[in-house]
Amino acid sequence: MAIFEKIKKLNLIFNFFYPSFCRYCNVLIEQDSIFCLNCFSKINPVATTFLPITKKKSLKVYSACEYKDPLRSLILKKTFSDILASKQLAKIILQKTILKKLDIDFIVPIPLHISRYAFRGYNQASVIAKVLGKELEIPYINLLRRKKRTIFQSKLSVSKRQSNLKDAFDIAFRYKIFNTDFIKNKNIMLVDDLCTTGATLKNAGRVLFNLKPKSICAVVACRVV
Repeated sequence: MAIFEKIKKLNLIFNFFYPSFCRYCNVLIEQDSIFCLNCFSKINPVATTFLPITKKKSLKVYSACEYKDPLRSLILKKTFSDILASKQLAKIILQKTILKKLDIDFIVPIPLHISRYAFRGYNQASVIAKVLGKELEIPYINLLRRKKRTIFQSKLSVSKRQSNLKDAFDIAFRYKIFNTDFIKNKNIMLVDDLCTTGATLKNAGRVLFNLKPKSICAVVACRVV
């Protein structure tokens, strides 16, 4: 009991000198929280949607919230290499979606092109996927690679976003050289931070469907509605 009392006192001291603030409105909040209660109440899951991959196959997309504040503020922090924001997005996804109830065998993040990774220093989708994998106790694998540098989707019209990402993804070398049989008849979940038109998820999904998984779904922090 004495040990627990000491830990409790140490936590109180730590919280006093290093208080937590809401990541959106900056009001004082409880330690380990991300948003204040008011901001958190504005994060409401949107209905799942289906992205057509082929005439017979589609990709079900789960999202924690519509693309708006306060969650949008965390997504935009990737511009400033805020890795903590990506980890917090993963926690929100776990709180606001039904991932814990899904039958998933492997978690696969949407990859960045190597040049963008070098500039940013990390891949926000990989950070989110790693946290989800740890919490859900599901293997997370970098199964895909981005083989061409594309123009930022936000700078293109809706009609040009699909062509921009055409043939942008491929199976990562390490898996392509050996084998991908372990994916066959498995349930795969793609992970990204944001879904706008769905072009990124569609093109990545097409590559994965070639491996003959049992199913593929996707989860994002925000989706443009």
